[in-house]
Amino acid sequence: MSVSSSIPFLPLGKPYIPVETRATKFVFDRHNLAVPPHLQPITPKKVHEELRKVREIATVTFNYLKKLDQLYHARFYHMCPKTDLAQYYLHRESIDRLLSWEKDVVHPYLQAAAQKHRYRILPLMAPTAKIPPFILHFHIEEEEYTAFQEEYSRLRMTYLRGPYLRWIDAKSNMEKVLQTCETEMGDMDYRAWRRWWDCIFLREMDKWENRAQEIKMPSWNEIVKELYGLIQEKVDLDGFWDE
Repeated sequence: MSVSSSIPFLPLGKPYIPVETRATKFVFDRHNLAVPPHLQPITPKKVHEELRKVREIATVTFNYLKKLDQLYHARFYHMCPKTDLAQYYLHRESIDRLLSWEKDVVHPYLQAAAQKHRYRILPLMAPTAKIPPFILHFHIEEEEYTAFQEEYSRLRMTYLRGPYLRWIDAKSNMEKVLQTCETEMGDMDYRAWRRWWDCIFLREMDKWENRAQEIKMPSWNEIVKELYGLIQEKVDLDGFWDE
């Protein structure tokens, strides 16, 4: 394993193929995003129209958030400049190896095959082997990462002051429309609609709404510490520092 800021690297064998873009998996129940059939006849036209606007704004906001989330998951890649592509790809491949390693986990393919054929997977008899250090090559530069961190912070603030703020306003406008329609709908129908809006639709939105608060890009010292922690956890360092 090497961690450097000046050592030139050459490709090793076959070209590097990046892993699938990492991102947080948001799982939604699409049935919770549409007005249930039993509520549709009692829903005033103004509420239907406002809900359409809410869903459109939520879609735009969520799509912007997904791009931010992907950038956040790629933060370790941006510790290395792309001026030397061979060096960059070795760094990125090393990061992928590091993030893909999991402790004592049966591969999902084996789990699926066992379920299909009704096999029983025995408990692991030995811990998962850690990553050999000689296949890892990291190249990190503070200036490169700091430039990325600043650009990401700008994009995140653009999101919070733009799409996210419009989403908050859309929810507020929906509340106002609902209140104006309370008399028209009647107490029982209004409470039934509110239960769906508050307890079902908005709970689906909760799955992503606060994600931007969780993906603030770490400082240089913080991400170096994070990378070092991953190396300690996942790389076989026994005797490495003695060499």
